[in-house]
Amino acid sequence: MVIVFKRLPPTPPSRAQAQALQRVQQNYGNTLKHSVSNRWFILLLLSYGLNAGAFYAISTLLNPIYLSYYDKQTETASRYAGLSGMLLILSGIVGSLLAGFVLDQSKAYNFFMTGYLPIGFEYGVEITYPQNEAISGSLLNIAAQISGIVITKVQEFLIFKHDKVLLSNIMICVVLGIGTIITGIIRSPLRRQEAQRGTGVLLDS
Repeated sequence: MVIVFKRLPPTPPSRAQAQALQRVQQNYGNTLKHSVSNRWFILLLLSYGLNAGAFYAISTLLNPIYLSYYDKQTETASRYAGLSGMLLILSGIVGSLLAGFVLDQSKAYNFFMTGYLPIGFEYGVEITYPQNEAISGSLLNIAAQISGIVITKVQEFLIFKHDKVLLSNIMICVVLGIGTIITGIIRSPLRRQEAQRGTGVLLDS
């Protein structure tokens, strides 16, 4: 990477990127300050964190949740738990592919769960443009990891301490519902798309 690749291409890859490089000094502190003061991006952090965190928690605790519905932890029960995990991943792959296709056609960014994982990063770039997209991606990752840890710990408490598997599942549904509602509230202009079309870009939050 150090020897072969240059830091920047000889020309910007798009009109939007060219404008971003001209308008904004790519400084970490300034980008971070701008991102956390952008109300639409804060809402995206919340919705992305809740949806992605719920997915991480379900993936982590799928086995004990599934096996709790069996009287004995048999080999058959473990096999079905593994099959459920595989179906969860496959559904996520299909959902992400479909979400990407719909996004490309409609530019509608309001998706959730695994489809939200790639869409969330793209939406974050649109909301925070012309700021450095690496910062928005990092903040979204942090929000998802923190949310995943908290939700997983709460689920563990309900499942292992109080044997409340149904309550933990209801909690996940509530978290996903809140994340979906917050996603629907976001009304930020697609700033990068506007810059690419030459219709101007808003730099305030």
